[in-house]
Amino acid sequence: MLPDVENYQPSGTGESPLAIIPQFVETFCPICGHTARRETDTMAGFACSSWYFLRFTDPHNSKAAFSRRAVDYWMPVDTYVGGAEHAVMHLLYARFWTKVIYDAGLIGFVEPFKQLRNQGSVLAMTPGRSPNQGETASEDDETTLVDWVPLKAEEVPNYPPIRSSTAGQGCRRAAGIS
Repeated sequence: MLPDVENYQPSGTGESPLAIIPQFVETFCPICGHTARRETDTMAGFACSSWYFLRFTDPHNSKAAFSRRAVDYWMPVDTYVGGAEHAVMHLLYARFWTKVIYDAGLIGFVEPFKQLRNQGSVLAMTPGRSPNQGETASEDDETTLVDWVPLKAEEVPNYPPIRSSTAGQGCRRAAGIS
C-alpha cells in the first residue's frame, strides 16, 4: 500500500519519490522481524522511457501527457528501427505499457509499432575478419576499408534488412574506394 502523502515530487537525488518517505521505506522484515528498508527503484530505465513516443504526438498539451485524439491520429508508428538492445528491452516495455494504456481506455491501438526493423551490425570485408563467422567491423577499428559515414548514409535507406557481403559496394563507390 502506498502512503497517503500530499504529492509525489522527485527526490532531487535521483531516487524515486517514495525513497524520501520514511513511513514507506522503513519497515520490518516479515520473516525475521528485524528492521528493513523497502526497495523503491524497481523499474529498469527502459520501462521509465517506454511511453515517450506517445508524448511526441501532443507535445504542447499542458493538461495531460497526450490527448486521445492526437495519439490516435499519429499512432501507431509505421516502422520502428532499433538495435538489439532496443528490440529486447525498450520494445518489450513499450509494448507492455502500450497495452496497459490501451486497457485503461486512453488510446485506441494495442501495438505501438506496425513493424520492427532490427538494424543489426554492419559487416565489412576487412583483413583478418570473416563475416561468415559473424565477426563485425568496429567504428573504432582503423583497419576498416570503408568510411563509416558514407556506409551509414547509404546502408540504412538503400538496402533491405538482410545479411549481405556485397552491401558495402555502393558506399565504397560513393567514397571513391574500388
